[in-house]
Amino acid sequence: MRKYFAFVSLLIGMASIAFASNPPTTLWGCWKVKRALPTTNIAALSQKEVDRIVGTRIFYSESCAKSGRTLLRSPRYETTTLSEREFFEYAYIPLKQLEITGSTVTMVTLSGAEDLRSPFVGSTVFLNGKSPVIEFEGVFFELEKPKSGKGKYICVK
Repeated sequence: MRKYFAFVSLLIGMASIAFASNPPTTLWGCWKVKRALPTTNIAALSQKEVDRIVGTRIFYSESCAKSGRTLLRSPRYETTTLSEREFFEYAYIPLKQLEITGSTVTMVTLSGAEDLRSPFVGSTVFLNGKSPVIEFEGVFFELEKPKSGKGKYICVK
């Protein structure tokens, strides 16, 4: 009986690791920073820095994550569901300022991005709105899928 519980515990642990190491499928692929969202929280970026971030291409996959020229190999994605109150305690703004109308938000964070030499714009992502939103230094940015003239997704190589 102990072996059975040990085996089940091992399977649950492995499933947790697998889930934590893969981003939600809605996040996979290439994204472009569309715009900074107007919020009432305190931000640590100047308008010039915000303008530089708009247009940045971000790529999320199992094997790597890329933000502009910053590459993170073998990223680990940690997914957490936050209630409205938990999100407010995190960001000091209501979810509706991110154009999220539900009562929860999915927060995805990249483990390992904090060890990089360059900052990784897009290491914290919020899902459940009309499009993903990233947070960087207190500023929230809306993401969009970039398109070429033929309607296909393009991304930095």
